[in-house]
Amino acid sequence: VGLYCLYRVQLSCRALFGQSSLVETGRFAVWALFIAVTAAVAFGVGVPMGSYNYSKNMRGIYDVQSLNAFVEVNPATMRGQELMDAGRVQFVSGANINLNLANGFKNTDIYCVAPITVNNAALASYDFWAVGKNCCSDQLADFRCGAYKSQEAKGGVRVTDDVDRDFYRLAVQQAQSAHAIKAIHPLFFEWTGDTHEQMLNDERAGYQFFLMGMMGHFLFQAVLVAIAVTCFTKSRFE
Repeated sequence: VGLYCLYRVQLSCRALFGQSSLVETGRFAVWALFIAVTAAVAFGVGVPMGSYNYSKNMRGIYDVQSLNAFVEVNPATMRGQELMDAGRVQFVSGANINLNLANGFKNTDIYCVAPITVNNAALASYDFWAVGKNCCSDQLADFRCGAYKSQEAKGGVRVTDDVDRDFYRLAVQQAQSAHAIKAIHPLFFEWTGDTHEQMLNDERAGYQFFLMGMMGHFLFQAVLVAIAVTCFTKSRFE
């Protein structure tokens, strides 16, 4: 689109000084049509792909970056209402995922939850939950999301997607009923060893998608130009 706009500006400037007409003729008209059509295709494909990349990879990062970061959070003494603006959280030493209280809720995808506790101690309210999609069973307490195997992992990156959070709440409600526990104000986190590194990895995925799309279109456009040059040259000598 930018290339075609530059071409039209250049053509208008030349017409202004009497060097050409605003309306192309002959082979110039064909190339102008080619640029216009391919620019329209690039715009039509680029907008939905950019929107998908933003919603899939980048929006969550921007949402978390706009929130606060907390350290030394103790799930046994703190409540979800105290950290409603938490984006990244580093829990206290001894914090872990209680896999025995895990649960999965299935709605096409399986939404998996497991409470974050301190040394698996029983809590009055389980307000901090490690979550993930399609990394558990909806029938068994077999949570396998994020860095669940790591003994060193004490970090959480907040889940900000509204649709996902609604299903995670349903999974927590099931866990409350199944295990007779309370979760007054549950907050949902991706369990990780390094919240900063996790954010960088998520951001890198968004940039990789962008670069792959840009390079893919460049190659596609190059092929179209080569085909157009071949066809226009052949028709010129016939």
